[in-house]
Amino acid sequence: MPKRNSKQVNNKKQLEATEEKKMADGNNLIEFSNDNNDPVKLRCLVQELQNSLQQVQLKLNERDRLVVNQEKRIIALSDQVLSLKEVITLTKNMLEIRNTEVKHLQDDINGMETKMSGERSRHNDMMKKMDAAVTLNATLKNEYETQLHLFQELRGKYEEKIDLLLTENKNTHD
Repeated sequence: MPKRNSKQVNNKKQLEATEEKKMADGNNLIEFSNDNNDPVKLRCLVQELQNSLQQVQLKLNERDRLVVNQEKRIIALSDQVLSLKEVITLTKNMLEIRNTEVKHLQDDINGMETKMSGERSRHNDMMKKMDAAVTLNATLKNEYETQLHLFQELRGKYEEKIDLLLTENKNTHD
């Protein structure tokens, strides 16, 4: 941008200097024509003035084209700025939406992790209870087998005693 501004300033200064020079030349020619009333010199003077006028008109046309082009560029750049502002606004909105979605997903993940932690805790408690039940079951089974074995021994001794008493009773009755 600074180069463009300095170039514009230089062009403007050159144009003003050229216009001032032409005005000075025109004033000199008018003074010259007042001094000399020679028709040939006057025609030459008129021709020079017409040439100067054409050059000034060309410069003016060039300046007008330059102004029109710069106005078009300004409009195009303004449109581009507006478009970029819209893009920035849309990008900000999209980022807000994405951040909201990320927050919701993070909340969902945190909720799932909490549930999973609770489930793990319940699972571990259940496993401890099952281990305790298995241990108790094994202890009860051993106790049952011991009691069964003692009961069978006791039954065997009672049967022996009954047999012995029956035999004795038979012997005494006989």
